[in-house]
Amino acid sequence: MNKTPKPTKRDVILDVAIDLFLQHGYDGTGIEQIILTAESSRGGLYHHFKSKDALHFAVLDHLFLAPMQSMSFNNFARMPLRQQQGLLVDLFRSMPQTMDAMTRHGVPRYFAFYFDSLSRVPEFRTTVSTYYQQLLGILQNSILAERQLTEETARKQARAFLARLEGEIYLCAVLGDKPDLTKLSEEMDV
Repeated sequence: MNKTPKPTKRDVILDVAIDLFLQHGYDGTGIEQIILTAESSRGGLYHHFKSKDALHFAVLDHLFLAPMQSMSFNNFARMPLRQQQGLLVDLFRSMPQTMDAMTRHGVPRYFAFYFDSLSRVPEFRTTVSTYYQQLLGILQNSILAERQLTEETARKQARAFLARLEGEIYLCAVLGDKPDLTKLSEEMDV
């Protein structure tokens, strides 16, 4: 019988911070609230996170950056364009369920925290921007390799494809429904 290991105090503080930041935002969440909810001490919190900003970045890393960094761009770049597109469609199709599983506060709160953090934390914005630039660059190169297009047209097509995926997810967050990527899948033959 495998027992699930008891979460560390750092994990408990991080989980509490995730919940509170999603529920109340960065400005609406105080250190005392985190300490109380995590049943920690001020020293315990600062032992693991040197400041509220460091805790905030750890939350951003856990929720957003770690999943992005799990993408192997080398493997992705070696795939044919259709396979790349299919992988992204599948990823975006499952994204709302993944977000719902991560938070009881729903997809809109997840995005509110994400976008607030993009404007608040320059390092986060830079990392997210770099991720999307790499993704777009690989898609553009694949389009160039498989189609007779100009670089500018390939760039526009790569951006349009990703924008449609992102747009569907954000629209679903607003409407409270599931993404419908059927039309995009049919158009891209994925």
